[in-house]
Amino acid sequence: MQSKVASEAVARRLQDDGAPIVIVHPGAVLGPHGPHRGDLMHRLRDVLRGRYPTWPSGGYHQVDGRDVATCTLP
Repeated sequence: MQSKVASEAVARRLQDDGAPIVIVHPGAVLGPHGPHRGDLMHRLRDVLRGRYPTWPSGGYHQVDGRDVATCTLP
C-alpha cells in the first residue's frame, strides 16, 4: 500500500507541474497469466459455467494487467 501512496504522490506532483497525468483506480487488475484468482475471477468462471441464473446490471472498473505493465512515468 505504501508504494501506491508514494506513486500517487509523484503523479500528483507531476500534475501540479503541468504534466498530462491521469490517475485511475481500477477495481481489479486482471490478465491471462495472473498468479491468483480473486473473487471476481471465480464469479466469472461460474457465470460461464451457467452456475449463476442472472448477472447484476451495472459496471465494474477493471484493467488488463498487460496494459498496466506498459505504463511508464515520463
